[in-house]
Amino acid sequence: MNYHVEGTFSWDANGFPAIRLENGTMPLADGKEIRVSNGEDWISGIHIYGDLLRGGRTEMLQPGARIRILNK
Repeated sequence: MNYHVEGTFSWDANGFPAIRLENGTMPLADGKEIRVSNGEDWISGIHIYGDLLRGGRTEMLQPGARIRILNK
């Protein structure tokens, strides 16, 4: 069953990208398609070690940014 996971971007205790959820954290794997909220709109891209790759550009994810992934 597929479902969406939504949380905030953070770094875990070992310095790896993670999604902070209400009940803990979940690792954020490289190559995962994610959606990031800039406060109003959601933008899509591919996660690469704390960066969002979209349209040939790379943007650094900021801690606390709202992110959503499809968890399969």
